[in-house]
Amino acid sequence: MYEDIFQTDAAINPGNSGGPLINLNGEVIGLNAFIIQSSQCLGFAIGIDALKERLAQFVFT
Repeated sequence: MYEDIFQTDAAINPGNSGGPLINLNGEVIGLNAFIIQSSQCLGFAIGIDALKERLAQFVFT
């Protein structure tokens, strides 16, 4: 089970993965990762907190 994945009904077209998932306040809350092509408007995004945690490993100071 993945705890840092959001399910969304926002339109994510094939080829658009990697874009931000934005809430109604204009805040980035995730990174669009993939869609289920056999269903309509069923997409998944990686949560921003999980991304920040993992990306911090690659930032050199």
